[in-house]
Amino acid sequence: MVTLHRPGWIYRDSERPVIICQVEVLRHLMRTMPEPGPPEPRLSDFLNRACEAEITYTTTWLRSELNPEIAGRLGIREDLPMVVWDEIFYDLHDRKICFNSIYFHPLRIDLSMLLTI
Repeated sequence: MVTLHRPGWIYRDSERPVIICQVEVLRHLMRTMPEPGPPEPRLSDFLNRACEAEITYTTTWLRSELNPEIAGRLGIREDLPMVVWDEIFYDLHDRKICFNSIYFHPLRIDLSMLLTI
């Protein structure tokens, strides 16, 4: 698996990180390895280019986690739980393409969902 720590997938408010995305892509799917420099603004654009894969759906779940490394990057106490949004991305043939964990600053982000009926 290739773990991507791309600076463009750290989202900031006016002064500090508030959302950090960690992405892992299955190595055997990578047609081109990531190069240094700014990434594509959207993960789907990166996957289309690097894996020649088009994401058609995801599975998603929410959980809580203590993570000292991410806490340090967000500038919060290590014992402060964070909401984590995990996703698995699939292509049209139900093949797993990548795994995504999104960490939210627990004091700066108010998480909500809009669902259509």
